[in-house]
Amino acid sequence: MPARRKTTAPVLPPAEVVHESTVVERPKKDATTRKLEQNEALAGIKNKVFGDSLRVVEDYLRARDVNPRCAADPTQDPAFWKMALEFQGDEEETHKVYRLASAGWLPAADAPGFVKVAANMAIGIMKANAAEKGGSHVLNVGRILIDASAIPQFAEVEVES
Repeated sequence: MPARRKTTAPVLPPAEVVHESTVVERPKKDATTRKLEQNEALAGIKNKVFGDSLRVVEDYLRARDVNPRCAADPTQDPAFWKMALEFQGDEEETHKVYRLASAGWLPAADAPGFVKVAANMAIGIMKANAAEKGGSHVLNVGRILIDASAIPQFAEVEVES
């Protein structure tokens, strides 16, 4: 049996590894600060949804300015050009508003459902804002009446210490 040759890989000198780490401690916030930040974020979201909902309802209510016979070609309607001037030539926004306004002439069964959702959202947020600012608050308060005759009487005993 021939002798087996031992093969070894060249051994490289260990490289110097320099690890530099810095620990940055984030200042801990107390629960009150975190809660205030969360409330501010939620208030921002609420205000955005409220504004968007009111804008949808407002655009839908422009139906009286729109000629329902011009729905196929809005450029024939003078109201379209008034809207184009109002939105300073933003053609996409003008078409969106005109489509929504012309939908105001549709029967309730054919009207877009998001208009009713937007109106309900706006109403709900208005009610919530009114309640926050001092509307009636519901308190779950109960009172218990204890009749004095229901309390048992015990004999008094003197204790010496």
